[in-house]
Amino acid sequence: MPRPASLSSALTAAALAGLLVGGVTGPTGAGPPPAAASPTAPAPSTPAPSTPDATTPGPTTSGPTAPVAPTDPTGTAETPEPGEPTTSPEPDDHNAAEAEPDPLQISIRDVSPATLPQRGPIRITGRITNTSLDTWSEINLHPFMSESPMTTAEELAVAAESDPRLFVGERIIAPGSFEAVGELAPGESAPFSLRVARPELPVGGSPAPGVYWFGVHALGSSPTGRDGTADGRARTFLPHVADDADSVEGALVLPVRRKLLHTPDGRIADDQGWARELAEGGRLRRTVDFAGTAGSTPLTWLVDPAVLKAVSSLAVGNPPRSLGGEPEEPTEEPTEEPTEEPTDGPTGEPDEDAPAADAPLAGDESGDGEPGDEAGSSSGQRDGLVWLQRFSTAIAGHEVLGLPYGDLDSNAAATYDLGLSRTARQRSRTAFEALEGPVLPAVAPPLGVLSSAALLGTNPDDLVLVSDRMLPADVPATARAQVGGRDLVVTTAAAAAGGPGPDSRTAPTAMRQRILAEAAVRLLAEEPAPLVVALPERWSPRGGGARFFRGLDQAWLRMVSVSDIGAGPVTTLGIEELLTDVTGARRSLGAANFAAATDLIGAGATLQRLLADDTGIGEQIAAEALSTTSYHNARTPEAARQSAAAATRWVRDRLSQVTVQAPPYVTLSSDSGRFSVSLVNNLERRVTVRLRAGGDGPVSIDVPETIELEPGATTSLLVTASARRIGTHNVDFVVTDIDGNPLGSSVEVPIRSAQVSNIIWFVIAGGALMLLAAVVVRVWRRLRRHGDDTDETDETAETDQTDEPGEPEDPSGGTGEPSGRVP
Repeated sequence: MPRPASLSSALTAAALAGLLVGGVTGPTGAGPPPAAASPTAPAPSTPAPSTPDATTPGPTTSGPTAPVAPTDPTGTAETPEPGEPTTSPEPDDHNAAEAEPDPLQISIRDVSPATLPQRGPIRITGRITNTSLDTWSEINLHPFMSESPMTTAEELAVAAESDPRLFVGERIIAPGSFEAVGELAPGESAPFSLRVARPELPVGGSPAPGVYWFGVHALGSSPTGRDGTADGRARTFLPHVADDADSVEGALVLPVRRKLLHTPDGRIADDQGWARELAEGGRLRRTVDFAGTAGSTPLTWLVDPAVLKAVSSLAVGNPPRSLGGEPEEPTEEPTEEPTEEPTDGPTGEPDEDAPAADAPLAGDESGDGEPGDEAGSSSGQRDGLVWLQRFSTAIAGHEVLGLPYGDLDSNAAATYDLGLSRTARQRSRTAFEALEGPVLPAVAPPLGVLSSAALLGTNPDDLVLVSDRMLPADVPATARAQVGGRDLVVTTAAAAAGGPGPDSRTAPTAMRQRILAEAAVRLLAEEPAPLVVALPERWSPRGGGARFFRGLDQAWLRMVSVSDIGAGPVTTLGIEELLTDVTGARRSLGAANFAAATDLIGAGATLQRLLADDTGIGEQIAAEALSTTSYHNARTPEAARQSAAAATRWVRDRLSQVTVQAPPYVTLSSDSGRFSVSLVNNLERRVTVRLRAGGDGPVSIDVPETIELEPGATTSLLVTASARRIGTHNVDFVVTDIDGNPLGSSVEVPIRSAQVSNIIWFVIAGGALMLLAAVVVRVWRRLRRHGDDTDETDETAETDQTDEPGEPEDPSGGTGEPSGRVP
């Protein structure tokens, strides 16, 4: 369903793809009689094989020879739209093997009207360029058209791949229908505008419905002469639908997808490549500018939210990952400075392998480029803001389908990690919350091929887009299928391949004419099936958006959103009938990328649990990890794994900044004891940790449940150790998050237990008692002896006090008896 026209400003901040007919040989319609073939001019081509509807070349006819200045004789030449090249694009190389390119290359700018008119003229405009080394003169341009239409999608597919030199229809030589360009020097180009009156077209007044060839031939003179063979050609499809025909539904899907990797510190890698794509003329900018011209034509966006997040990050200067969480989102209104419009370069789909846009810069371990210089960064910020603003404007009123975050490889996820697929879907829903209006969850592999396991792994509410290449060849055209209980939207791969060339097959006009042609042949079926076209993943239209959508405004073509398709048959198939091994389908990732992503997500979750405050760092790292499992890394899976591994090392380095310190050796004098262990927080954020202790013996350690540390703080903990057996036991102290996951820091402490038996304690106690008794006895005796001495001293003192003065001492002791001494 379409989105509401209003859009939250938060989007800009947060957010924020059998008849063989062809060729060009026929009557000249202008020029002198045939001359010797020029060495630079291609040889006449072989006519197409004869079929019931084939046309054959007519006789050569002479015409005017005087060169005319390259002006617009009708006075109706259009002014190029902004962003549209003013020189001819390089032709596609899908027929390069068959023949050398024409010396005069023609690119078709527009066909107006886009379908065969019932009345009134038809005009074809474009540009002719001399790509040879010779000067070409007397150049005349003639329209051509087939007489019989193609009526099946199979015929269109063969025609689109046919050799441009095969004959498809007569040149129109009526006066006023050709244009004389004159002379072109090497490298010179000129615009043209051919106007053909309706009666001059070789289909009569009542043409059969179907698709006709229509195009331009260039004939000129080289230094070696002139012949009747076209020296330049361009062709396209011109559908015709009867006036009384019914209508058919059509839907366009415009993808916003890109390869995304990160530097080890979380910046967007290859920021210069992103800047080029976001700048004026870049692929992503041209995509939103093209869609901005859709007006009221329904358009369905297919968006990887990781692209919006990457642009949002670039818009604020591509900051590194922070422990404080997500950087501030862009809120400044962008100032759009006028830039010079591109004037050359190819139109259509660029080379997917071109290193300028996707390849990581050399020299970085993760395949990531370094951030650009200050001037480039400022320009990139401005371009990012402008892109977000234009994107928000372009999607207003249109349907948006949200891919799993990071454009997850659903086929590989179904084999290796369905849980990661659920994570990507949940992350996508969270990322799109900034949008007003619904964002429908979708699964849409870039080339439209989904494995059976991936299909069964989708959610019932997922809008699943697959290519009709997955359906058996005998299944009629359909836009809806039911397989294994899942409703599928079927896109038409052939329509997305574009026009027949030899000019750019994916130029806006070539794409539009192919879409109209596919829709026209579906109307010839009894029950017309809707047409769903997923535009190429890296489609890069250079201007022409207004003409593109204006040409789709047909009475018989009702453009709708993908989710609004309701008409036509529904094909029911068994899941075993699907063709999942399709030639050219992109290969899937291996198990190693999913393992690397899982490791990074786990490390990020541990870091978030370590921090005391919920900063969102875990979700941010998980989003970065999902890009490792993207479809876009299938060609270079090793670079994605290296990117994830470098980010994981960054996270683990932060985890290890919380450390534990302990004494080198601890001895217990009994069966238990206490000692000190220190925790150090070297981070600049508050953390909450646990200390886990375990050893190889019967030792138990009592530690606190959780410990909170301020930034840069150190705290000491008294832990109690208990041993049940004598000996030395090693105990490991490990710092963990609150869920018990190790952070990286640990220390081993040998603890020696000196525990003895209970008998010894009785002996010691008895000895202590005996010692105490001995001490008491000895003290008692000493005190007693001291008491006796005191009494004797007192008695002597009393005797001395009773003796008379001057009376000699009686040696006999007062008894009157002799003392026993001899005088």
